[in-house]
Amino acid sequence: MIMRFLKKADRDAGMPPHDSTKKQKSNLLGIWIVLLVLFISELLFYTWCRVQCTRLGYETTKDLEANRKQMVLQYSLVLELARLKSPERISAIARQQMKLEPPSHEQMMVLP
Repeated sequence: MIMRFLKKADRDAGMPPHDSTKKQKSNLLGIWIVLLVLFISELLFYTWCRVQCTRLGYETTKDLEANRKQMVLQYSLVLELARLKSPERISAIARQQMKLEPPSHEQMMVLP
């Protein structure tokens, strides 16, 4: 009975009924929860992006270092190949290890 009187008094005074204030509070709470979830989702996405960026930076650095090592190895192999192909070295190996000598004039044939 007292509640009916209060509701009637609120309506007469131009105040909204108590049920609508609960609904408004519920709607406001729902909006805040949605905004909070969106904000947290955005923060998690930003953190994930930063972690990926850092990881890619480390991978790039590692790949650049591996590339530098490969280039040094390639350079040393090119130098070694040039040393192994040198005519002086091949001539020395032919004379010392295989006991070869340059051909004499009689062994040479001139082709027309």
